[in-house]
Amino acid sequence: MNRETIHLYTDGGIRPCNHMPAGSGYGGAGAVAVNAQAGLVLFEQCVYYDTATTNQKMELRAVINGLTVIKGQLPIKEAKIVVHTDSAYIVNCIVAKWWFNWVVRSNGAWLTSSKKPVENAEYWRELLSLCSSTYHQVAAVKGSRPWVGMANQEDADAIKKSCHGGLDVSFIKVKGHSGVPLNERADALATEGKNGATRLVLRELSHIIKE
Repeated sequence: MNRETIHLYTDGGIRPCNHMPAGSGYGGAGAVAVNAQAGLVLFEQCVYYDTATTNQKMELRAVINGLTVIKGQLPIKEAKIVVHTDSAYIVNCIVAKWWFNWVVRSNGAWLTSSKKPVENAEYWRELLSLCSSTYHQVAAVKGSRPWVGMANQEDADAIKKSCHGGLDVSFIKVKGHSGVPLNERADALATEGKNGATRLVLRELSHIIKE
């Protein structure tokens, strides 16, 4: 039986503020999800973050937010989900399996190849916990209960969540501001977010799909 495919387009960014540290600002995260087979937009979301944050955090938060909506509020539980993001930071981490080095090969130390602490570890754990592939890839080298005896309890909890409720997620890198309609929509939603808007709209917007 063919499974539904949900395409999730995400974007995040910040609005710099003079009283915040350089490279930080008020945050916004945007996501739009479509069922391509049916030609329907399933939801749009924008979220505002009113404390100092960074672009990388907001890119991660946009994906986390979108996957959380799919997991908690959509009736399609066994769908394949394809995340489209213009963040090379996210795609490289997943596709090149940087996360595997942080969680497994460094035994939960979360160190980069240059032995520096990985930034945004709490965001990465949350994202990894939403993807079933996290469990499968760790279990392939550590057995069917890979969370048992892990040095880092937060990693163990994330992998257990991945096993028992993770979604079938893959990631695609798209070029930002290149005229892809739904990527542009995600960018617009992120902009609404960083300018103060927070909302989730579950709806059908088939007129947006022009690909």
